[in-house]
Amino acid sequence: GKIRELYKMIFGAHFMSMTIVLVTTLQTMNVWDVRNTILTGVTGIMPLFLYCFGGEMLISAGLEMSAAVYGCGWELMEAKQAKVALLMLCLSQRPLCLTAADVFIMNRETFGD
Repeated sequence: GKIRELYKMIFGAHFMSMTIVLVTTLQTMNVWDVRNTILTGVTGIMPLFLYCFGGEMLISAGLEMSAAVYGCGWELMEAKQAKVALLMLCLSQRPLCLTAADVFIMNRETFGD
């Protein structure tokens, strides 16, 4: 909770500023030298890619965790252990994701759109 609250506005502001830099760069391509355009485009798009790639990795890890808990044989465990496994299974059903100011989910789809 606290970490999410701390970083969601930072990610959102950075995501938005990098998007503005990228759009501005693409609109001014005829004014700048091609090398400057490529350099600015790459430096603008790289942080967006890294955030989205990290978000995609987090989503995948959450899905893998859920599948691992489900397939651990919890139905054959003793009652106390099975309860812990079921609690973990319930908690893992809520998808993990990295967001930018609770507006964008940072994943491959967001990066591609």
